[in-house]
Amino acid sequence: MLEFQFFGKARISQTPLCPYLGHYLVNLARLARRHFPKGSNAEILAEFRPLMCPLTLSPLLKAQCYVELLLDRTDPDIFSVVEDVISIWDWISAYVDWELHWMTLVSSVCRQTYREQGAKWQALLPKMYSHVLHVIDLPVGPSRMHIFSNGDNSVTSPEGYPFYR
Repeated sequence: MLEFQFFGKARISQTPLCPYLGHYLVNLARLARRHFPKGSNAEILAEFRPLMCPLTLSPLLKAQCYVELLLDRTDPDIFSVVEDVISIWDWISAYVDWELHWMTLVSSVCRQTYREQGAKWQALLPKMYSHVLHVIDLPVGPSRMHIFSNGDNSVTSPEGYPFYR
């Protein structure tokens, strides 16, 4: 059902009688993952890791969504997944959904494991900080472009210099 709802070929809503079906499916998967047996994360990664190739975008994004949705955050070996995610994260730039799915996974794993593995998280902080700065598109350093106001019959150009009428 997840495949049909989120990765189908139709551009219109595929379930007109239940417009919130996607929301219900995602919540069902989130609630069900705590009942997965121990070692299920290895099975999930074994299933979706072959789809994670930086040269094929559609299977990569699909695998990312499933991994982020289905991994059990309480598994004792979940931190090794975070290290793998950090190495995969740089494959795509300037795609907000890619960034947000990884941030959601990493933040929920951090909430579960920071008390026991805080030193390992400290080592990942610089990399995580750079990813967050990239996501929020925060300018770093002085700006070289000066944007003039639109007062006095001037219209700003993309280069930052005013056009006069």
